[in-house]
Amino acid sequence: MKRFSRNILLLAALAGGGSPAQCETAASHFVPDPARACALAERLLKYQDPEGRILLNLPSNPSVRLVPYFSNLAALGWTEAARVTTDISQRTRFLDATERWLRWYAANLNPDGTIYDFEGPPRALKSKNDYDSSDSYPATFAMVAWRHRTASGDTSLLRNLQPALTKAYGAILLTMDEDGLTYAKPLYPEKYLMDNLEVAAGLAAFTRCFTELGDATLVADATAHREQIQRSIPRYWRPSIGAFGYTIDPFGIVSGKLKVAYPDVLAQLMVLSWASNGDAPARQFLDRLQRDFFDNNPDARSAGQWWSWPAIVCADTELSTSALQAYVAAMQAPDPFAHDLGLAAATFATGTDAIYFDEVRMPWEALTSDTASTQPAASQPLTTFETKTARLILTAHEATAAIRDSPRPALLMPMRLPASIDMEFRKENAYVQANVVFAATANLSQLHRIGFDIDIPPTTSPGALQINVCLVDTDGDLWDARLDTITPERDGIRWINPEKTSLNKWGRNGDFQRSIAQTAGLRIQFNNITTKPASYQVTLKGIHYDTK
Repeated sequence: MKRFSRNILLLAALAGGGSPAQCETAASHFVPDPARACALAERLLKYQDPEGRILLNLPSNPSVRLVPYFSNLAALGWTEAARVTTDISQRTRFLDATERWLRWYAANLNPDGTIYDFEGPPRALKSKNDYDSSDSYPATFAMVAWRHRTASGDTSLLRNLQPALTKAYGAILLTMDEDGLTYAKPLYPEKYLMDNLEVAAGLAAFTRCFTELGDATLVADATAHREQIQRSIPRYWRPSIGAFGYTIDPFGIVSGKLKVAYPDVLAQLMVLSWASNGDAPARQFLDRLQRDFFDNNPDARSAGQWWSWPAIVCADTELSTSALQAYVAAMQAPDPFAHDLGLAAATFATGTDAIYFDEVRMPWEALTSDTASTQPAASQPLTTFETKTARLILTAHEATAAIRDSPRPALLMPMRLPASIDMEFRKENAYVQANVVFAATANLSQLHRIGFDIDIPPTTSPGALQINVCLVDTDGDLWDARLDTITPERDGIRWINPEKTSLNKWGRNGDFQRSIAQTAGLRIQFNNITTKPASYQVTLKGIHYDTK
C-alpha cells in the first residue's frame, strides 16, 4: 500500500505525556513536565542541518531522509517547548530553529504548493521528485506556522511567509473532492481518514494565519472547506463494525475492518485525538479499543505512545499513564526519529495543544452520525451517458498522467468530453486508470452494451496500449472486460457487453445482478504493453450506451 511507510512511522509519532497547567485542552488532570519537554527539544536540535532542514535521522548517519511532513511534526516540539521554558536563551533557540525550518520549507515549494521528499548523504541530499501526500504536508506546515506565532507573539515571520502559506493552501485544494475530502495526492485517489483529520486541523491553522494577515477571502474559503470536511467525516463511520473505515476510494467505497493496528486502529485513535471533544461516548469507544487492542497485548503496550493523545483528550488517566511509561522507554533509543522527539516534547509541554483547534472538535454523536452515510440511494435506470453527472479522476502506477485544459491535472469535475489525457509510462506493465465516477448510483441492467470512443493521434510514440474496462459497484466489486489492443493506427468505438464481464480477483460479493443494478462508475485502465517507456496522448471522445 502506497502510504504504508509514512503512516507506519506516524504510529511512533502519536506519542504522549503530561500537559501543562495552562493549555487549550480539557485534560486538566495532567501535570506538565517542562524540564522533560525542553530536554527532548534540545535533543531535536541535533537533527537540524545548517540549511535549516530537519532530517528524519541524525546527520551522523551515512544516509538520511528528509520528509517535510515529519519535519513539520518535529518542529511542533520546539514551538510547544518554547511556550513553557523559563530560559530565555533556550526559548530563542527553539523559536529560531522553527523559523529556519519554516523558511526552508517556504523556499523549496513547488509551483503548485507541494514539496518533495529528499534522501541521501546528509551533505548531498537529492530530491526524490515525489512526495507521500499533497494534503497533509501543507496542513502541518500551517500548523507549525501558527504555533510559532502563538509561541513567539510576533507576526513578522507570519507576514514574511504569507506568499508561501497562500501557495501551500493551494496544494490542499489540488485533490479536494466535491464532498470536501482530499485525496492523498494527484494520481493516488484515496481519501485517507488520517489525512483528512490533519487537513481539518490544518485548515483551522490556515484560517487563523489568514485572519492575522488580513486576507478575508482566504479566511472565508478555508473556513468553508474545513466545515465541509467536518460534515463529511461521518462518511467513514461503518455501523456494521461500529468503527471508522480508514479510506474512501473514488467510487465512494469505505475500507476498514478494525482488525489490525495499522491502519484500522490508528484511524480510530486519530479521530479521538484530532476531532473528538472527549465526551462520554468518545471515552466509551476508547475503553472498547483499550480492552480489545491494548490491555494484555504486549505489542500494543510496547508501543503505547499511540494511545497517549486520545487518553489525554478523553481524560483517561490510567491509560495515559501506561502509554506515557511506554513512551519514556521508547525515547531511550540513541537515534529515535525526529518527529518522535518533537511530538514527545510537544506533549510533555502542552498536552495535545500542538494539534488542538477547538473549532475542529465535535461530539461523538456528530462524528458517527449517518447523515453523511455512503449507503447507496435507490439507483435510477440509465440509457444515456451524461458527462454533467460524472467526474473523471485519474490513477497512475509507474506512470504520470494529466488531463489537458483542466485546472487540476488529475481531476475533472464535472466531466467533459472529449477529454484528452497525456500519459507517460516509465516501464512495461505501468498503467493509468481513468475513473468515471457517477454522481448517483446507476442501474445499467437495461444496457445491451457500452461503447468507448477512444482516439490516439498517429504522432504518439510507437507502441500499443491494452485497455481494460471495469464496472464498479457500490460494494467495490469490479467486473472486468478487455477491449481490443489499440495503436495510433487503430482507434474508434470499442464495445463491451456488461453481461459478459467477469468478476475481478479483488471482488467481494460476486452478485452480478446486484452489481449491474448498483453501479458506482466505470474504470478504464490503459496498460503499457511495450517493453520500454512510452508516451501517449489518449482522447476519450465519448461513452455510448446501447439499450436492449
